[in-house]
Amino acid sequence: MERFSRLLQCISGPRLYYLKWFNEDGDVEPVSYNCYKNIWERAADFILDSYGWFIATVQYLSPFILISVYRYGNESAYITSLNKKMIFYFVAVYFVAFYTRGFARYCTDEYRKFIAEFTDANIDFTLRRSFLQKYDFEFQKMNPDFQSNKTCHLKGTEIPFSSLLTLPLHYTLKVWLARPLIYPGSTYLINYLLGSQLDNGRVRLMLSGNSARRLKLRTVDGSDIDSVFVDKRHTSNPNGNYLVITSEGNSGFYEVGCFELPYRMGYSVIGWNHPGFQHSTGKPSDWHDANAAEAVYQYATEVLRFPPDRIILYGWSIGGFPVCYLAGTHGNIGGVILDSTFGSLIPLAKSRMAEVLGTITEAQCTRFFNLDNEYYLKKYRGPIRIIRRTRDEVIADDLRDPLTNHGNTLINSILNQRYPGIFADTQVETYLITWLSSTDFESRIASLPKWNPSECQRILNDYKGDKESFGSDLDAPTKVMVAYYIFSNIFDDFESGHNGPLDSTLFKLPWSDSFVRMDT
Repeated sequence: MERFSRLLQCISGPRLYYLKWFNEDGDVEPVSYNCYKNIWERAADFILDSYGWFIATVQYLSPFILISVYRYGNESAYITSLNKKMIFYFVAVYFVAFYTRGFARYCTDEYRKFIAEFTDANIDFTLRRSFLQKYDFEFQKMNPDFQSNKTCHLKGTEIPFSSLLTLPLHYTLKVWLARPLIYPGSTYLINYLLGSQLDNGRVRLMLSGNSARRLKLRTVDGSDIDSVFVDKRHTSNPNGNYLVITSEGNSGFYEVGCFELPYRMGYSVIGWNHPGFQHSTGKPSDWHDANAAEAVYQYATEVLRFPPDRIILYGWSIGGFPVCYLAGTHGNIGGVILDSTFGSLIPLAKSRMAEVLGTITEAQCTRFFNLDNEYYLKKYRGPIRIIRRTRDEVIADDLRDPLTNHGNTLINSILNQRYPGIFADTQVETYLITWLSSTDFESRIASLPKWNPSECQRILNDYKGDKESFGSDLDAPTKVMVAYYIFSNIFDDFESGHNGPLDSTLFKLPWSDSFVRMDT
């Protein structure tokens, strides 16, 4: 009976990718499970992978297939009979491959040992941490470490009654066109092509003897978010007392993404993959992404016990949306770092599509992918740093003109909201355009009527009046000088394209003046 039970576990168990091994010198050495697979398991995996490709292709072509079936499906009894046979053989081959793989696994000592420990760790959470440091495997079948009960509250959108009539069409466009374009990391193709690289990156973190912990966080909508946490609070590096929550781009993954920089700099870090990316389940959208961010933040504060003012949110590209949402929702966050992100997805998406598709593009973004970073960031009054990339081929419309970068709206919005007494001034507005149109530090300084950073900081420290009126009583040259001082502390230019790794000199705790926090 025990052997039969173990056989069933091998049949239904997850794929095993790597296991920890100790070499002759006693050093830890991750070893690929492919070294132990027999020919039957390899063949079965190949067949099942081919089925995955086939099903993914059918999903994208399904509208055309349904039209063809509707038009020609009933014209011939022979075609109908042939289709039934094809479906039968298709299902039969799948189940043969599925059960063959299970029997092949049962015949492999390494897999039998893994599945026994997997079963125990899935029941007894005290065994989970040591188990996850020994194996890397298909994570979907692991029970969640944490269940979030926080639902996101997004910006509401009024949908006219006439638009409701076309909702089925818009939903179809969302599934087959908009989502793959906005979140290509959720497509089967990207996950398959990057699979080996992501496995290697994850193994390097999990099986190399450091303090990394892999986590499965379940959102309120039922998505399971594949996450990793590295705790550096026990180290001598003071950065370890800060938790950096990283949020990746639309084809970014924590295994090879922006997680690496704060990790190398000694910060405690949580990285997570968007819903539908690699081992995270669900489908990405504004709502699912925000729920995932809520689950990560809730776990960080309630389970890991990091105080909010010791949490830094770091978002790259489209990962700026969950960062801006969390910052606007939880106002006491310690700081926000935004790298190469945009103010709102709508103008960026419309600039990338043909003009004739502008209305459809706006409708898609408004209904399903309303990533309005500017809206949520306005609610946050804490320390912030915005990084613009000077050769950003994704966020900028024209690489020769820095003013076409869609991240400029964020810095404009933040400065005008927090310091209206300075940045609402017409002369300062003109200077701000000049600074944003340049990427050269010396030319910006040369444009100032005067420059004394110490005097600027003294003015900020000494001010005791109404926050919204700060700077309104300053003379014109001093107002421009203070404006640039604030601008230069919040904003950084980075000489790089969209996908280049961020320089470590630019990753620093966000700047805060003496009165930046206001009640929301």
